Amino acid sequence: VAVASVVAAIAAAMAASYTPSKDERMAKIDMAIASAATFVAMQCVEAAEAMGDERDHLASVVSSAVNVSSHDDTTTLTATAATTTALRGAATLKSRALKEMMCYIFAQTYQHG
Repeated sequence: VAVASVVAAIAAAMAASYTPSKDERMAKIDMAIASAATFVAMQCVEAAEAMGDERDHLASVVSSAVNVSSHDDTTTLTATAATTTALRGAATLKSRALKEMMCYIFAQTYQHG
């Protein structure tokens, strides 16, 4: 969810940066980045839904991210996403280590007992 909010904010910022006075090449690059970021945000939202997040919550998060108005807000969203991802990764590693330890203890007990 946090990653989706960051990517949605990037997509919105890139789309908002379009101005008719930009040269055509830069305008195309901005729109391509906005389109790619929108696609990534949609994929993140679908993954979050598949993991059990509610659509209303996701819509609220993405809506808030799209309305980000400052560089500081984007930095905060990015830091939140990084922290959330790191904490989730650490919990996964801890769970795997615990599972492996339990298997090892069981195997040792079974061999000696």
